[in-house]
Amino acid sequence: MARKATLSVAPSDGHAQTTAAYEAVTVRKAMSRNNPDLTLRELDILVFLRLGKSNREIAAELHLAENTVKRHLSSIFMKLGVSNRTEAAIVALGIFPPLAG
Repeated sequence: MARKATLSVAPSDGHAQTTAAYEAVTVRKAMSRNNPDLTLRELDILVFLRLGKSNREIAAELHLAENTVKRHLSSIFMKLGVSNRTEAAIVALGIFPPLAG
């Protein structure tokens, strides 16, 4: 099944936008191979989680309600077999290394 890319980054900071876009590509490639059950939107949220963004910041970046982000995070936790955002970030970092600089 083909899935469309869904990452939509607010144009607030060019460098942050480029970093998030690069992260999105990296995350999607690595995670889709290792966790095909994650949706593209969940991967988008995992990108921002990995960058240390709060639920409110993720919601603003992706133009979602904060409760929608929470619902997606719950699904991510279940699919990754973790119980919180720190564990999810650790799993994500174990799959793909952090960006340099």
